[in-house]
Amino acid sequence: MKKEEMEVSSKNNKITVGILAHVDSGKTTLAEAMLYSSGVLSSPGRVDHQDAFLDTKGIERERGITVFSKIARIKKENKEWILLDTPGHADFSAEMERALSVLDYGILVINGSDGVRAHTKTLWKLLDFYNIPVFIFANKMDQEGAVKEALLTEIKKELSSSAVSFNQKPNALWEELAVIKAEFLDQYLAEDTIEITEIQEAVRNREVFPCFFGSALKIEGVNELTAGMEEYMISKSYPEEFGAKVYKIYRDQNQRITEMKITGGILENKSVIQGEKINEIRIYSGEEYESVQQVYPGEICGVVGLQSTFPGEGLGFEEDTTHPLLTPVMTYGVHIDENANSNDLLEALKVLEEEMPELRVDYFSETGEISIHVMGEILMEILKEVLKERFNLSVHFDQGSIIYKEKIKDASIGIGHFEPLRHYAEVQLLLEPGERGSGICVEPGKSIEKINTREQNHILEILKKESFRGVLLGGELTDTKITLLEGKSHEKHTEGGDFREAAVRAVRQGLMMGESEILEPYYKVQIEIPIEYYGRVLTDLTRLKGEDINSEQKEEKAVFSADVPVSLMRDYITEVQSFTKGAGRVQLEFSGYGSCHDAEEVLRKSSYNPLRDLEQPGGSVFCSQGAGFTVPWDQVYDYAHIPPKIEKKREEEQINPQRPSFIVDEEAIEKILQDTFYSNKRESRKARKKPKKDYYLGKENYKAKEEVIIVDGYNMIHSWDELKELPREDLEASRIKLLDILSNYQGLTQKKIMVVFDAYKVKGIYRKEDFDFMEVVYTKEGETADQFIERYIRDIGKDTLVRVATSDGTEQVVVRGAGGLIISAKDFREEVIRTYEEGLKEYREKNPNIGDHPFDSLI
Repeated sequence: MKKEEMEVSSKNNKITVGILAHVDSGKTTLAEAMLYSSGVLSSPGRVDHQDAFLDTKGIERERGITVFSKIARIKKENKEWILLDTPGHADFSAEMERALSVLDYGILVINGSDGVRAHTKTLWKLLDFYNIPVFIFANKMDQEGAVKEALLTEIKKELSSSAVSFNQKPNALWEELAVIKAEFLDQYLAEDTIEITEIQEAVRNREVFPCFFGSALKIEGVNELTAGMEEYMISKSYPEEFGAKVYKIYRDQNQRITEMKITGGILENKSVIQGEKINEIRIYSGEEYESVQQVYPGEICGVVGLQSTFPGEGLGFEEDTTHPLLTPVMTYGVHIDENANSNDLLEALKVLEEEMPELRVDYFSETGEISIHVMGEILMEILKEVLKERFNLSVHFDQGSIIYKEKIKDASIGIGHFEPLRHYAEVQLLLEPGERGSGICVEPGKSIEKINTREQNHILEILKKESFRGVLLGGELTDTKITLLEGKSHEKHTEGGDFREAAVRAVRQGLMMGESEILEPYYKVQIEIPIEYYGRVLTDLTRLKGEDINSEQKEEKAVFSADVPVSLMRDYITEVQSFTKGAGRVQLEFSGYGSCHDAEEVLRKSSYNPLRDLEQPGGSVFCSQGAGFTVPWDQVYDYAHIPPKIEKKREEEQINPQRPSFIVDEEAIEKILQDTFYSNKRESRKARKKPKKDYYLGKENYKAKEEVIIVDGYNMIHSWDELKELPREDLEASRIKLLDILSNYQGLTQKKIMVVFDAYKVKGIYRKEDFDFMEVVYTKEGETADQFIERYIRDIGKDTLVRVATSDGTEQVVVRGAGGLIISAKDFREEVIRTYEEGLKEYREKNPNIGDHPFDSLI
């Protein structure tokens, strides 16, 4: 790296500032005023006039709300501010939270006439979680009810006592700062002043929060705010090593844009990141952008050419951000017009999910239903418009349902084993209940002996990135601590994917062996009503299963706060408005997941069967006499190659009671196994009881299912190099060569092969024919291969193990939903080649003087 590049890398001149607020606080108006007062705009735009510089989308201008985060740039002498305007409406909180990971400073806008609202406090908690220094701007101070002194008192009480008005003379400011920090007091007493550099550091360290007051619409107080920011914000230093944080994915004229902040080193155009080449680097401001050849630390840029990035991804030395604090609590079914193709809807939603991961698109192949996770009704309306505008799809949503999650309730050992032919991995985990809101915590054990550090780290990364389902409802697993106890690999046969298979099975087996708990989302509710309704609201909160109910009286009003299940609050806001005749006000703030108040009823209504979840099976695959066979979850302990292992309590955890630990010695292992084996003893969980012996594949009565490999013919033709190289116009030659290859493969393996081709050769009803004892199917006209395969699996899947060779993403979803197993075109080709090589080797050993073999000409 050149000297001048090293200097730029270590210290940059760009500062990223995010503007955050509760909806209708004037956030976008403040951004317009800052751009105008800084000379970027000749006149400030207005939200109500639909000409705001940062509301670039038609949807935003029509509705008068910010939906997508946008960038503007302000030049200040030798510095440049990258201004990030974020959505204010709670429905778009996930978009706002993604932007927090790249901010250097934040501006929290408060409506002076409304004061500190519930969502304002949520934003404050987020800023604290991401450790972002904050400037506070009290807006709309020209409106009735906005009193500076009263508002500042409320800010100090509700947000931080270190919030200080900077709209005052230096001596008054220094006196107030001196009360906050001992070093300030010492300096003020000694020198009768406080150095600007000291205040800068205090602001950056979140020890002081400067407050400014004004009216963004009237450009009042805005100059004071920008002057204060210019004086008290300081640039960050960055390392020379390359690093970047991806915070947004979107499309601009069908080009996929990865928006990221460079946090170290230099990013150059045409360079390669994780195997993908950068085709263009863009510097955005509003709707406009400039293409550049390189960018330096501190810069936010849009990159064209990367296809596998995702929001929250860390590049270079940066780690991924995978657990947003604001997540949807409702799921809604999405329905399309009868004349439209549901596959088009699924593909469109998958594109939007890439841009908004919180949507969590689910496809249920058995019913053809599609559902998404949504924050609220406004977001659903926006999604309708986006689907119509971008994909020409008309949709509607159902009434929606609560998103439940699950956690393990007691400690349990999980073992996963994956050993089909020429593969091997075993993983042993300890699952324990975690603290509320902790998510999934993964850590290594202290006495792992059978796998090396590299393999341990690989397993831990799998556990951190995987999304696990619970065994009661199939809800997302959360608030669970997973400790890697032990593992085992094979010198020749273990591949990276084997550990994933074993780890997923270990988690599920541990959940099946233990007892789980259903969790539901809660709101922190604040209700302000006239005092005469005090008794009514207190009774209501008790009826609504409210927890931590508190109340206080403010003049002629009563203010209640409580934690209430989301499922019980859906109609209560309307109810309060009704009985108070519009005088009541309800504020909701998501407060996380807690124990479900009606778990038995929720479980009763659920149709989820953990034994039929093929994506996260609880059983394991073992090998005997050259063939793999499945062992059910409740017999894995008997077959495991490593006996269940329990760690002794760590010394440091004896000192720290804040972190609960599973404490048991070796003598107690038998008791644990007994306690966890059939602990979910509810009448509604009869499926958990050990079935009759002839249902399970055990040691004594193992009876292998017949296996059928279904090959998507045209998917192989377009995926295998040997077939793609044939002339494009001679599709029949490719088809015949594929059938030749598969016919010989069937002869070598003695496995039943079915090859399926979309309606191509035969019109009308579908047709079957034999090709050297191999079944070949041509679907009926207009029927896709995945439709035929799904129907076929459902017809024979109970008594037959069906493996489908395809790399088509939609088809893989359909196959898994129908109960089939998947092998990609690439992996299937490798399996065929390996089988041929072994067959050819055996043939040449028996016939050393024979020349070419028919296998040679095939692969």
